Amino acid sequence: MRIQNISLYNLRCHRQRFFEFSDSINVIFGNNGVGKTTILEAISIASISKSFLPISDSLLVKYGENKYKIDLTTLNHLNLQETLSIEYSLGGRKSITNGYGEKLQPKDIIGAIPTIILSPDLKNITSGAPSARRSFFDSILCQTSKVYLDNLVQYKKCLKNRNNLLLALKKNAFFDESEFEEWTNLLIHYSAEIIWKRINFFTEFLPYFFDEYRKIANNNDSLFAEYKPFAFENLNTIRSKHDTLTRLSEIAEKYKNIEKFRYQTLFGPHKDELAIYINGGLAKDFASQGQHKSLLIALKLAEYYYIMNNHTEKPIILLDDIFSELDQQRSEKVLHLMDFNRTQVFITITNHQFLNSYKPMQNINLIQIT
Repeated sequence: MRIQNISLYNLRCHRQRFFEFSDSINVIFGNNGVGKTTILEAISIASISKSFLPISDSLLVKYGENKYKIDLTTLNHLNLQETLSIEYSLGGRKSITNGYGEKLQPKDIIGAIPTIILSPDLKNITSGAPSARRSFFDSILCQTSKVYLDNLVQYKKCLKNRNNLLLALKKNAFFDESEFEEWTNLLIHYSAEIIWKRINFFTEFLPYFFDEYRKIANNNDSLFAEYKPFAFENLNTIRSKHDTLTRLSEIAEKYKNIEKFRYQTLFGPHKDELAIYINGGLAKDFASQGQHKSLLIALKLAEYYYIMNNHTEKPIILLDDIFSELDQQRSEKVLHLMDFNRTQVFITITNHQFLNSYKPMQNINLIQIT
């Protein structure tokens, strides 16, 4: 996949801007606060339907305006040109239209432009709560599997409705047991689909992660990681989707009475964890700042190679101000990926001369923002 150009209207500080991109490395440079990251946010919105930063659409609208719009032109692996328009109005909903004038939902565009994003703001993937790691691997799976994305959407719907019933019990002291059981059965069904897919995903993904970290850390650290579905004591006993369903049914029965006391769903894939251990201790608790940076880069490189091998389109890479955070060794590892895999890359940086200290890079498209 290649992004040929993008137009921004009333997005953050950009009133109306048009940018053309090269097929290789695009370096977006300028002073702080001029809107470099906003260009990457626009690409993120077009690829995963939201900014990679934790911000609502309403705060992306330029001050004093009532809507933003993004127009994007891409070239796919068959050299077919495609266009996409995304518009958001304050107090309204996001409108997405393709080049044929068809109205799309956010879930329809996820995965069409596979995107790898590396930003200092994503450091909580390794150092933060389990939800940050779930969001990370869910993003990979949603970009590579429409079935997984659909199951996740349905699961969240079931979870919301089941929780609403439990809250009604708290508010009204009334409980529709039959409806509760219906939502429980659906929740178990979609949970089994999600967990079984995650089990198989990590079997393929983790070797990439271990290999990339070994290269970055030069074998100086012992690294281990495991997928831990909530209340699954031993994944070795889960050899099929049927085993997953059986275990989830047991967990649902175990927690049912407690849930009626706590008024919320207490099991399911929204409580799963990817536990990362470094030198025997949990990385989120014991890893140094440098180790966290290496872990994040290794995870992102693993994400790149996984998507490369599980998607028809080659992913694009967004690097937002990472060179101010990384030392030379880690920066060169990221640049190594760009040089040898010939993918389209977008880099934001304050001073592009900073890149001159690394190995020569050809065909750089310099975009100055003022």
